[in-house]
Amino acid sequence: MRGIKFRLIFVSETNTKTNIMTTATITKTLKKVEKQSNDYSLGFRRLLSLPIRVRRAFDLAANIETNWDGSKALNNQKTFLENLTIQEYVNWLRLA
Repeated sequence: MRGIKFRLIFVSETNTKTNIMTTATITKTLKKVEKQSNDYSLGFRRLLSLPIRVRRAFDLAANIETNWDGSKALNNQKTFLENLTIQEYVNWLRLA
């Protein structure tokens, strides 16, 4: 029962206007992705470039989805981010 309450509180807290990413933060994130080595996949570079607040929330959601299996969660995150077009990625960041 506690887990369900926590998730509901967490979701409601992340939807406040103060948590929406600004255009400047999105631009910084996109530049971080560009600066990283192409030795890594696009999804991994995007994941590493996320601001810490967004990364923590994304990690929590991925871990809950995979029942706390870290390797599956990481693979799901990389695959999700890699399959987004640049416009979809920017739109996703705006909501993060």
